[in-house]
Amino acid sequence: DEEVLLMHDALIEDLKKPIPQGKRNNTLFAIGSQMAAAQVPDWEALVFDRAVAVGLDSAEAQKLVENIGNYGTVSP
Repeated sequence: DEEVLLMHDALIEDLKKPIPQGKRNNTLFAIGSQMAAAQVPDWEALVFDRAVAVGLDSAEAQKLVENIGNYGTVSP
């Protein structure tokens, strides 16, 4: 569906935007949660790679991805 693909592309573009240092975890969690909920293919790898690119170490990036998987997609 074209709408879904456009939404996926928009989320991937959001992930590429600059992230202030004090807001990296919260910003990546929010975007990653949206990506997971929208079922963006390979969202885990995309979020992990971006987290490392903005300065998180690989263990912290992996924990972030795990937290998104555990808590980020829960519906209220």
